[in-house]
Amino acid sequence: MTDSQEKDFDLEFGDYDLEEDVTPVPVEDALPYPDSAEVQGLVEEDPKASRLLTVSAARTPAQALATARQDYLDGHNFGVGHCLIAVQSYYGVPGGYPYAISSWQAADHKRPVAGGHDVPRGAPVYWSGGSHGYGHVAISMGGGLCYSTDWKRPGKVDVALIDNITSHWELNLLGFAWEVSAVGVWHPRDPIGTVSLANVKPGKRNKDVLEVKKALAKRGYGNFSVKSELFGKRVQEAYAKFQHHLGYTGTDANGIPGRASLRKLGFNVVA
Repeated sequence: MTDSQEKDFDLEFGDYDLEEDVTPVPVEDALPYPDSAEVQGLVEEDPKASRLLTVSAARTPAQALATARQDYLDGHNFGVGHCLIAVQSYYGVPGGYPYAISSWQAADHKRPVAGGHDVPRGAPVYWSGGSHGYGHVAISMGGGLCYSTDWKRPGKVDVALIDNITSHWELNLLGFAWEVSAVGVWHPRDPIGTVSLANVKPGKRNKDVLEVKKALAKRGYGNFSVKSELFGKRVQEAYAKFQHHLGYTGTDANGIPGRASLRKLGFNVVA
């Protein structure tokens, strides 16, 4: 992977079990999707089991991920086929749509992707297909991972590679959306500003370098002065650490900024 490719590793992986020979729940068992009447009956019978929340405001993506992580650790059981109920619960979004594909179709902001690594952290990720054609939805952790129901334990939350869900369940990865059940839960980060790729190179001295240094320092990287506009050795070492954090290795983590890593740092990038 090079610094021209997008990859989001801004996450804590933890001790997640991602062995290659994992046996996921069969698609016909994992994605039956009860109809809306059955979901409503479940809520009336046992509101705590369904975890449908009636709140006025959605949680932030960070709070949604923390909720999903806790459900993963606690082994909370949402019931088989209740992926949309689970994701609504993570974000604190009330119900209203019976199926994952319905939630996708209702979204105003949709972004198709080529693979799991293209789904940003904290965004809901959607698939179409399944045994009844109702699709699937999970929450992206970034780095190609997601918290998904029914992956290893029926009804429970586990960590899975987005691309593995696509292949093992023979689903179509649609992409990510800003909404869950027509409620906005995610949006892109506002860029810090615009920098020129040609300006942010070792040895350069300009205002773009200073902005990159400030952004690195804000994230805890580097032992350098944020008053100087010089791209010196310490800045290059700090930028290399940032690239390693993003998942780059070898010459792709040489401390020389590329378009993708600068975007991850929060900048718009021009030539």
